[in-house]
Amino acid sequence: MISSSSSEGSAADLSWAGLDSLSDPVLVTQADGQLCYFNRAASGWFDLPSDVKQAQNLRVLLHEYTTGNEGMQDLWVALHRGRPWVKIVDLCSRDGVERKVKVALNPHRGAGRGDDLTVVQLHDVTELFADMEKREDSNRANLVLDLLGTTLNDLEYPLGALRWNADLPVEEFERLPEDLQRPFRSVQKASRHFVDIFSNMKLRLPESGHAMEGEGISLVRVLVAGSTPTRAAHLLDCLRSEGLRCVFRAAKDLQELVRASASGEVDAVLLDRHLGTEKRVSWALAVQENAPDMPVISCADISVTALAERLRSAMGRNQQVGSSDEVWRRIEEIALRDSLTGVLNRRAFERFGHQEFDRARRYGFPLSLALFDLDHFKSVNDQLGHPAGDRLLQVFASYLQTATRQSDMVARIGGDEFALLMSHTDGAGAFVLTQRLRDAVELHLREVLPPMDPMPGVSAGLIIYPDQEAESFDALVAKADEALYRAKRSGKGCLNAGE
Repeated sequence: MISSSSSEGSAADLSWAGLDSLSDPVLVTQADGQLCYFNRAASGWFDLPSDVKQAQNLRVLLHEYTTGNEGMQDLWVALHRGRPWVKIVDLCSRDGVERKVKVALNPHRGAGRGDDLTVVQLHDVTELFADMEKREDSNRANLVLDLLGTTLNDLEYPLGALRWNADLPVEEFERLPEDLQRPFRSVQKASRHFVDIFSNMKLRLPESGHAMEGEGISLVRVLVAGSTPTRAAHLLDCLRSEGLRCVFRAAKDLQELVRASASGEVDAVLLDRHLGTEKRVSWALAVQENAPDMPVISCADISVTALAERLRSAMGRNQQVGSSDEVWRRIEEIALRDSLTGVLNRRAFERFGHQEFDRARRYGFPLSLALFDLDHFKSVNDQLGHPAGDRLLQVFASYLQTATRQSDMVARIGGDEFALLMSHTDGAGAFVLTQRLRDAVELHLREVLPPMDPMPGVSAGLIIYPDQEAESFDALVAKADEALYRAKRSGKGCLNAGE
């Protein structure tokens, strides 16, 4: 082994002891490949003997542990000629696990040819390669989605994804890379099989003309533009009094309004009077140009009763779009929606929440979860009756729907407990939004109820990932529940942002 004492003139006399503390394997070899030093990391990687003189020649050693010979001849040439050389190769460690390893040769010149040495350093880049492959797969997936004219948000719900794939024209697959065309066609075949099954189920459902009664579809999907959360929630409450169950979604701009209308995600578009006459006209024309059959209703001069009738007609029209459309809608209502409020139910919240958490953890973006609880809700049922309690829950859910972003997830997860999952929302943004939402919805609830003692309020608990650590989505929910509990214990009617 090379002496640890330091001297000048000969590379063989240099001190290599400092390499022993490195975590990367390092080997020092002569031009013929004979080892003259290796550090502890190398000994552990290759299972080398304690005496360097008993160690195998570098050529034999790498041949034994290399799973592929690509580029190895270049390594021997560089080693023989004493030239720098770097390459990624596949190597097995002593535990038999194949790894991606960067092999770097750094020559050290001595006084004579026989004194020339080469330092061979190995660096495990397996995780880096895995991360790069994930990013490439992600970029490739986004490219495929762009080529097919859809987004991950459009495919978020399994039923919607199945139907989208089943209805995709075969010629669209020609826009994909050749190696992806066959898998996509196989998936489409399976999707169409499921669609046929659901279409046959239509025989057991009511006729579309009676969809608003009995077991038919009873939830109208409405896209609202230009309205405030308070006004939208009030309008939703009025429509409910007309016997119409609605799900309101807010469109923040014209681009979002046109996209959602053209995709068939909604039954009708409402343009609030706050938009102004000129903008209402231009936005209505834009929607009709991209979705000619989409009903566009102005709320400027129409009664709630007339609006309810137009929405019923719009829903009936949309049910005639496809033979299986009513079945898809009915399955979505049963599987994903809370029957009283129309927001996502706990089952859907947990399923989609796990997906969002896994995505946030994988790609490192923030995810915020707020839990809301109605204070003194039991007093409302006791003093005003259960119908008043149900209406309070519906008003609360309506406000959350209309005051949050389309990408946010609103769900009823308990009797009087609601959840709001906000993706790509960091601590400051989530805190401000949740506080503002808690204050506003509490004020709105008190406006729609008669005076009572105690008056209902809203408590909220907020958790931000990854600022507050959580190993899973269930752990995130548990932390948010703890924050909500502290808010209730501290006097109710407040926000606790966790610890």
